Amino acid sequence: MKTLWRKWYYALLLHPAFLALPISFLFILTIPDIFDKYTIRLVFEKILKEEQSFEYYDLDHDGASESFYATHNFIGGSAIAIQTHTGVLNQWNIEGVFIQNQPKCIVGDYNNDSKDEIYAFTLKSDSLIINGIDYQQLEKPFIANRLIEVRKSFEKQADFILKHIAITDLTGDGFKEIVFAISTGFGLNPRKVYAYDVKNDHLFCSPELGGHLIYFDVEDIDNDGLAEIAVTNYGPGNIKDKTLPMQDTCSYVIVLDNDLDFLFHPIASPGTYSGISNQFIFSNNQYNIVSLWGYNTFSPDLPVLKIYDIKGNLLHERRFSYEDRTKYTSLSVLAGEKGVEYIVLGPHYDKFIFFDHHLNYKKELDIINGYRKMEFFDFDQDGQKEVFFELTKPGEWCILRNSLKHPVGFKTHISADDITIYPILRGKNSPQFCFQLDNHQYILEYQFNQMFYWQYPFYLVIYLLTLLFILLIRNLQRIQINKKNETEKKMTELQLLSLRNQMDPHFTFNLLNTIGSVILQNKSDESYDMLMKFSRMIRTTISSANKICRSLEEELSFVKNYLELQQFRYQGNFMYQIDLDPVVDTRDTVPKMILQTYVENALKHGLLPRKEGGVLKVEIYRRSNYLELSVTDNGVGRHQAKVNGTVSTGVGLTILNQYYQVLNRRNTRPITEEFIDLIDEFGNPAGTRVVVCIPEGFVFPGEIDSR
Repeated sequence: MKTLWRKWYYALLLHPAFLALPISFLFILTIPDIFDKYTIRLVFEKILKEEQSFEYYDLDHDGASESFYATHNFIGGSAIAIQTHTGVLNQWNIEGVFIQNQPKCIVGDYNNDSKDEIYAFTLKSDSLIINGIDYQQLEKPFIANRLIEVRKSFEKQADFILKHIAITDLTGDGFKEIVFAISTGFGLNPRKVYAYDVKNDHLFCSPELGGHLIYFDVEDIDNDGLAEIAVTNYGPGNIKDKTLPMQDTCSYVIVLDNDLDFLFHPIASPGTYSGISNQFIFSNNQYNIVSLWGYNTFSPDLPVLKIYDIKGNLLHERRFSYEDRTKYTSLSVLAGEKGVEYIVLGPHYDKFIFFDHHLNYKKELDIINGYRKMEFFDFDQDGQKEVFFELTKPGEWCILRNSLKHPVGFKTHISADDITIYPILRGKNSPQFCFQLDNHQYILEYQFNQMFYWQYPFYLVIYLLTLLFILLIRNLQRIQINKKNETEKKMTELQLLSLRNQMDPHFTFNLLNTIGSVILQNKSDESYDMLMKFSRMIRTTISSANKICRSLEEELSFVKNYLELQQFRYQGNFMYQIDLDPVVDTRDTVPKMILQTYVENALKHGLLPRKEGGVLKVEIYRRSNYLELSVTDNGVGRHQAKVNGTVSTGVGLTILNQYYQVLNRRNTRPITEEFIDLIDEFGNPAGTRVVVCIPEGFVFPGEIDSR
């Protein structure tokens, strides 16, 4: 059984269908990623002029994006110019200059007329002003030089950061407000969130918020139809005034309501250089606030992840080991499949960690060389935001589906802390997006790969071609081997026929001696009978002259005729017996004259010198894995035959031995012969036994090897 399994195992390993698998797999690995489910391609790249932005928005909501550029003009102010597919629509000149290295405009539809307006922020002397541009009104801005805040310059540079947050309805009048934030540097005031009510030309703001304002999350968390704002902030420790209500040596859990007042009293985390990331998370049909309290030197038990309800009550918290203190540096909330939202801790270098809304660990995402926090954008405009982040190597980016599968990558020549992304709608054509880093702009197209459905048919074709190639090689090898075997077979047959042609005359000569001896005895009737038997034997010899082997049945018939002839010649000298195992199939092939040669040799050299009482036994048995042929005589033995000097040329056995050698060349298991000298109970010679074994499955010339 073990041998059978081994044969089956090797047959499977060497089968062409199996061999084609690893070869085709290795070939597939060398194929470029043409079958990724999603692809990204660079359409073009351009470098903008200093202090110029080029932005894309669908201003008229017709499904095709317009573009506009914001830049300085030649009269000391700034300009906004809108372009359509037909060219420049108009240019609006406004007072003040755009703030260097900061966002210039925020775009939205404040009055819900399906037409977006452009709101541009500029710095005029020490004043931050806003201008509103409606592209349908070509004459002038519909909001002109609206004062937002007065602020002294710091070394002729604006010492504040302007953050655009959203255009959303905070007052409940059906019109949207423009929401933004100002965060100063070494001057503590202002660090606030502002909302400009365009309809009523009214500006309102939050209280002073202490530290630097970093990120903002906007959602209607109390189901009143009006937005609340979670503020991510950082305590730089620039101001040492302890009398201020909110210190910048702390960071806070801050949530503002729609009036920009505190939804609950801010929760402080003392420590210079501390930071708290705050975001909303939706679970069990309600919103909560998730906060990552970042590591700082004054609080060795940080970082810690906390969840609060909308009243500021702590619901859950999760602390991290000492080794993980500086490992996780960013917080994101991922909208996963089936509406489930996950809390995601971003990496310092190696992985994202996912938690549920109870802060239970859910899973990890290894991101080999990941660096920047996880961010979200709907790159293909299918209604679901994809995930993207920068890898450790600057300028290498990765995009994932919101299921965190099917990664695609793209490269930029530079890296920057601030990324601006604009969708570019193109009507019925696939959307594109603009990826802007400083003044470098990349127009890219991210879309479903139509080749994705062809990957498995393609792999099948690769496999089938590999299989066909292997079969072709094997067939060519088989043809060469068959040609070689045919050549060897013909040479073998010629050698065997040559030996056979020597053996047949040798036998015929001996048989003629027998006939001649009978005729000399003047036994005419017996001579005639012997002559008939002799003629049948000669006919058999002639008809099989071109054969190297024959059936066991034919060989036994031939031997029987021969023994009857010899019995008649040497009457009374010997008797013979042929024993055939019932399980032996007489149609089995044996070498021609294999039995006759040994029988003739036993008769001539063993039995005839006895004069009388000779016994010759021919036995054929089927053993486990071979056919056994034996010829036994009770003659004088081989030693006495040599002493007697029996006249013999020895040609028969010599030719037969050469015969075996030629036959064995094409077989791994050879035909064997063994001579056994028999002795009686007193140790005297009692005859000779020769045993020939033909292995099962032995292939004779002219037969097909079925192994």
